Amino acid sequence: VARKGGGKTYVTAQEKIAPYIITTPEWTARKCLIFDVNGEYNLAHTRDKLKVKWEAKTLALKDLAEWTRNGPAEVRRILPLNEKNEFTQDIDKMVDILRTILKTFRNGLLLLEDINAYLIDVSSKDVISAITRNRQKNLDIIIHYQSYRAIPPRIWANCNIVRLMRVNENISTVESKINNSELFYIAQALVNHKFKTNIRFYCYVDNETDIIWGAFSKKDFWLACYIYLRENKPDILRLAFNRFGAN
Repeated sequence: VARKGGGKTYVTAQEKIAPYIITTPEWTARKCLIFDVNGEYNLAHTRDKLKVKWEAKTLALKDLAEWTRNGPAEVRRILPLNEKNEFTQDIDKMVDILRTILKTFRNGLLLLEDINAYLIDVSSKDVISAITRNRQKNLDIIIHYQSYRAIPPRIWANCNIVRLMRVNENISTVESKINNSELFYIAQALVNHKFKTNIRFYCYVDNETDIIWGAFSKKDFWLACYIYLRENKPDILRLAFNRFGAN
């Protein structure tokens, strides 16, 4: 989750896709498919740390089944094209393409960009349901959102890990949708604090283990906890100060 222009695409390309398509002693390379509704992945991407350079070549929807069965471990992208092979923003067409992808692609990583551009009403509930059943197809799914409120309750309930970057709203707008809201409040405070010196900072909330992790120090984390208590539970903070002192 990150605001527009916040670095979602760059971080995913560097930290998630590049390691996914190479074989290491701990990992066997797998395919990665991008539903590139905005045509953002038309350049080569490099992961300096791993010395990985990859390019997402276009894959025709009609060739998806064959590539899924027999294609190499590489990155491919599907564009929202109409019957004339022209780029389209037709919502119904984009939803139909995604339905086909979810029905066909398996055993790999699927990246859904700008999903709220086309999943906008109750008519696409079956698509949300298919996304949440991805484990049956051995499929990892990454979805990019620009706000908390854009995430449907069923996605909140079924996502394993959430990457938080700076957004222009408060987690309080979706508190009723998430079970571990306290963890997200702390993560939000951490992101907002680190944003002052690093506008690309992000951290992860693991919903299965209730852990916040990322490139931050213990001091950063404790400060985020303090900010959360100060803004949401001042009585607890006051009791702690009275018992242990302000230091």
